[in-house]
Amino acid sequence: MSKSLRKGFTLIELLVVIAIIGVLVGLLIPAVQKVREAAARSKSTNNLKQMGLAIEGCIGSTSKAEYPPSFGAYPDGGFPFGIQVNDPTDPTGRRKILQPTTVYGSLFYYLLPYLQNENLYNQAKDTGTPTVTEASSNFYPGVISNKKRLPGYASDVDPTQDNNLGLTSYATNNKIFSGGAYGGANSILPQPYNRQAAAGMVNANGTPTFGGNPDVPASSLRRQTEIRTGTSNCAFMTERYAISNDARDFPHYWASPNITFDSTAQNLIKNKPFQSIPDKKQTFDSFAHSSSSSGILVLMGDGSVKTVSHSVSQNTWATAFDPSSTNPLDNDW
Repeated sequence: MSKSLRKGFTLIELLVVIAIIGVLVGLLIPAVQKVREAAARSKSTNNLKQMGLAIEGCIGSTSKAEYPPSFGAYPDGGFPFGIQVNDPTDPTGRRKILQPTTVYGSLFYYLLPYLQNENLYNQAKDTGTPTVTEASSNFYPGVISNKKRLPGYASDVDPTQDNNLGLTSYATNNKIFSGGAYGGANSILPQPYNRQAAAGMVNANGTPTFGGNPDVPASSLRRQTEIRTGTSNCAFMTERYAISNDARDFPHYWASPNITFDSTAQNLIKNKPFQSIPDKKQTFDSFAHSSSSSGILVLMGDGSVKTVSHSVSQNTWATAFDPSSTNPLDNDW
């Protein structure tokens, strides 16, 4: 008489199989997370490279090879909301007046035509106010929706990114992208065609005043030839969280003035040049931020992207962001 065949598993066998599966899943999750992080970092690197190419496109379109400002007029450049010209009513030829310009926007706005967003660029340009619609204490409301999110300006590894807002996960070097505005989160955007400047009011040096302040001089756009370190040794842009905890009222909208950072800041985080893997509730607005244990991504002037280690010194970091420096970068770069 034949023996009956056993059907199914015993309880102990099932428990052993479940335990083995649990161990395998536990081993697999960290590997999957690393792969996902690597993919996100690769995408962020590509974002920076594309912006580097767009910057080259910008300067190639100007006769003087001038970089766009972090926030200001371009390609006119010069004093906010216009360029300085001689006053035709002044026989001495020394008095300057303001020739208005109709467009005043962020660096990321000026890159749009070179990032396959020419339609958005033209729509905003026609109005002359390509800032975000949400008014703030440091810029006037414009025509670009604060919810206009562009994936090329956002990073998947930025924990503060909001898919419902037009934020950027990158910050500019305002020593390169200078002129046309006095950039930073606290700079006040002057009213269009500031009445004092438009009327030709000047300080003792013949420079138009800025918001009635005779001590703030006009600023010109930086030319490519003025980078003394050479573009391959000069940092143009870096990562930064879209929203910093100490300046939550100033989100880093890509179309706003809040897109610069302070490359010389060092006191708040024990002389470190940038915050590495910070808690998003402990971020400082003046610093760059990296969410990766491998380092922070930095766009160089020649279009290359470097991963700079967390161990880089403050001196090396500041030198890399200083286009006027002639000092070589140390080995920790």
